[in-house]
This record gives sequence, structure tokens and C-alpha cells, in this order.
Amino acid sequence: SLRLNKIDINTILQEVAERMILIAPDHMLDLDTDESLPLLKGDYDKLMQLVTNLVSNAVKYSPAHSKILLKSSQEGDYIHIIVQDQGIGIPADSLDAIFAPYSRIYAAKTRYIQGTGLGLAIVQQIVLMHEGRIWVESKMGHGSVFHVLLPMNSTPSPTGL
Repeated sequence: SLRLNKIDINTILQEVAERMILIAPDHMLDLDTDESLPLLKGDYDKLMQLVTNLVSNAVKYSPAHSKILLKSSQEGDYIHIIVQDQGIGIPADSLDAIFAPYSRIYAAKTRYIQGTGLGLAIVQQIVLMHEGRIWVESKMGHGSVFHVLLPMNSTPSPTGL
């Protein structure tokens, strides 16, 4: 269930960036936030988990010393969160499958990366609980861009249904 409060999404992006710098000092985290964003009604802990999972994946699938962008902006009635990496990318035929539970993309470049395949399924569930939308754009060898749209004027059900 959701514990709804007024949330500053930029605070979440800032906190995740600060933590990831400590955990992944070999990556450069670039924060580009729209400081005029209104507060969002949402669950702080779940939104923190959402952003943490996306940034953690960006770190795992990107080479050392590459840049990861965390961005917030307003698009109409939505807050748009972007997490962009310069990693290995996702094959076009796997883009839809990555949000399924236990899905992992197996390739020579990813066989050493630890994980259960639940991170993006959890991220998608959190987005849906907040009545939002998530999608990814990716090109092999050029990285991925994860987009999250969260409605500003929505009042999600505390049960997430």
C-alpha cells in the first residue's frame, strides 16, 4: 500500500545521486532538475526505491567513468523523470520484456552482472501504483534512457489499486 505525502521529486533525485556517488565513485552522476516543479502526492519510500533501482541499473550496465543523467521536468500535467546512461544498451526485441518479473537479458557482456531480474518489475509496479507511465529507449552500444511520467494532479489510492 502507499503512504501518501507531498513529495519533492527533486529531493529524491538529489538523495539518490548523493548515495550513488558513494557506492559507485567510478561513475559521473549529472543532476538536471527543474526547480519550479510542484510537489507530488506520492509515497516517498516507494519513489525513492523507483529512482534508486533505475540508477543502480544504469551503474551496473555502464562502463566505469561514464556519465549517468538524472533529470526532472514538467510536461503538461506530469512530472517527467529521466535516467539516462551510456551503457551497453538493450536489444530492441527485449525492450518490452525487461519489465517482466525475473527477466534478464543474457549476453556475453551481462553474464557477470548480479541480479534477480525483479528491479524493473518493481519499478513498473511503483509507477503504476502512482498512476504513471514508464518506458525505455535504447540503442545497443549507446545506452538507455528510462522515462517515468507521474501525474501531478492525481491522488493515487492508498492501496495502490
